[in-house]
Amino acid sequence: MDSESTDDLIEHVFTITGQTANQQGRLGTHLGMISVQLQHSNIRTIHSKEIVSGWERHTGKINGALSQTFYAADAGPGGSPIEIWLRGDDTENLRAISEEIREKLLAYEGVYQIEDSFRPGNRELKINVKPESRPLGITQGDLARQVYAGFYGLEADRIQRGRDDIRIKVRYDADERSSLAQLKNLRIRTPSGSEVPFFSVAEASYGAGPAAIDRADGRRRIMVTADVDEARGNATEILNELQRDFFPQLREKYSGFTISLEGSRQSSNESIGGLIALFPIAMLAIFIIIATLFRSYAQPMIVMITVPFGLMGAILGHVILGWQVVMFSIFGMMALTGVVVNDAIVLIEAINVQVAKGNKLFDAIVLGAARRFRAIMLTTISTIGALIPIIIETDLSAQPLNPMALSLACGVGLASGLTLIFIPSLFAILSDLRCAAHFMIKGNWPAREDVEPARHRNKDIFSA
Repeated sequence: MDSESTDDLIEHVFTITGQTANQQGRLGTHLGMISVQLQHSNIRTIHSKEIVSGWERHTGKINGALSQTFYAADAGPGGSPIEIWLRGDDTENLRAISEEIREKLLAYEGVYQIEDSFRPGNRELKINVKPESRPLGITQGDLARQVYAGFYGLEADRIQRGRDDIRIKVRYDADERSSLAQLKNLRIRTPSGSEVPFFSVAEASYGAGPAAIDRADGRRRIMVTADVDEARGNATEILNELQRDFFPQLREKYSGFTISLEGSRQSSNESIGGLIALFPIAMLAIFIIIATLFRSYAQPMIVMITVPFGLMGAILGHVILGWQVVMFSIFGMMALTGVVVNDAIVLIEAINVQVAKGNKLFDAIVLGAARRFRAIMLTTISTIGALIPIIIETDLSAQPLNPMALSLACGVGLASGLTLIFIPSLFAILSDLRCAAHFMIKGNWPAREDVEPARHRNKDIFSA
């Protein structure tokens, strides 16, 4: 992006010091933020994520900054396209693993804004029990409590003075707790009651601790997140490759940690799982309604066959145009199941009406299909025509709806065509099966019309 092109992309630039205006909304004099309001998507031809990616590449690493984040507000499932959770009890172990994951992600084309959730905090004293001193019965907790008591004090007594409650604490003099070297004079009491020098059972050093301890399910957590330029990379393929090849190597190299994929991938999986769980219930409800209308359990099965036709059309449309099947594509497929059955219902009901009027079965099929052909074709063409503007819309804010409209249009188109071809044939096959069942039970082969449920309807309702 050069200086001339930025005028066509950026409308306003805002700077914020002392806080961040993102979802965390943190405050602090060490924080700052630059916010850019872009031109409307009708004016610009580049997506906000591409702008963020280019901005990050041209900015590089800012000297003196502990952390820098580039992000774009976006709709869709919550979380980043790549979000990996590391959970364990050893922060240093988790930091080493997160660093390896970050280096691995750098090797993928189109992956940018790679960072982890660990932020260094204030300088602190780190104390650990030496392995050779563990037979004495000293634990990390015992060591921490005794050091805390010596340097920060423990409450020994309370004195009531008037209405005030005065607490008395016992601790070392200020000169004896001013530096790390003073720890050499500290005596650590063992469970047996003996006292040993501090440095004979422990080691201490200064270092930067975490600014905040993030926990998930009771264990410390570090998140590694990254964004993906969809024109140059695919988040799903990257995560699948990491799970297959890279994560097993980490599990062999490190221990005491768990790794899981979260973010938008997890949100999408949960949404898809919910849709899949509810899909059979929706199909059962549609079946019950159609069975009540037709007074038959077999004819609704013919109607339900149009659902796979619609799904085939939706997937075929994505394949022909080279589009990926995304969350909105699946939403369109779910909506499609309630639309494609309409043509089959109308066609079968038209055939039933002709059978109820006394026509021969094959004549009823021909008459019913001929009478409903124009209505089915007109509704199909009008539906596809109404969805085409959404499919070809190039406005960036409308692009998430494109896959859903494509699923509906292609699904309705293919299902309607196959409905006119297969439903009459399946209707005749079903009639043959009814005749065969009648022959096996009663020993005589009936006329096809006599075994049709529609023949026994009240013919007065069709007189109009």
